[in-house]
Amino acid sequence: MTLPEAKSDTAALNEKRAAAATRKFHRSPTLIRAVSSRYPTPLPSHLRVLAWFIALIVPSFFYIGPIMLLLPPILYCFSPTVALVVFLADILLVTYPMREWPWIRGIFQLWYELFDFHHNLDVNPNATSSQLTALEENSLLICAMHPHGTLPVQAFLWIAFCDQYLPKSYGFGAVADIATRIPLLRQVLGWASGGSASRHILQQRLQTGTNLFILPGGVALLGDSNTNIH
Repeated sequence: MTLPEAKSDTAALNEKRAAAATRKFHRSPTLIRAVSSRYPTPLPSHLRVLAWFIALIVPSFFYIGPIMLLLPPILYCFSPTVALVVFLADILLVTYPMREWPWIRGIFQLWYELFDFHHNLDVNPNATSSQLTALEENSLLICAMHPHGTLPVQAFLWIAFCDQYLPKSYGFGAVADIATRIPLLRQVLGWASGGSASRHILQQRLQTGTNLFILPGGVALLGDSNTNIH
């Protein structure tokens, strides 16, 4: 057997292994366009406007929240009263308990068409329904999606996708501690079942049988054994 033939056989074998692995773990070897179960496709004009509005507002909280924390000392130079109001609003937004609102998850299905979202989960009910049910009911899962991105827009797509296609597996989203202390952003994350990525919180949630969802990357956590996961 010549070297090119050996390489060809190896490549063919790897392709077969990859295909087998995708079928075994309920993944398709090709990308599939995500289709919303809540909204029509294509989106009518009013829903497309709503989708763009949400796509602009939600990522903006990554900037508006920190600005709100910085505003009181700046505003104090112009109006102590306004500065006090903003300061009290910050305290309320930062300390008010984060709560889960499951209905929020479906809203981000509006982004499927907006971002041309595709996935590789085989959701053919005839082929994988019983297998996926068994996986969801009998396994504790740590699900990861990559990449994270500067602004993790795909995290919200992931929220909608898992809520739609893997509702029994929907669990707890791990986010950097700093995000749980930013006004407005922490509220949105809490509504979507997000919370602190500190080790003891993650262990606690996993021990209660809650699946864990993570986006590798993001904020670098160096030198803090309480927040790094090994």
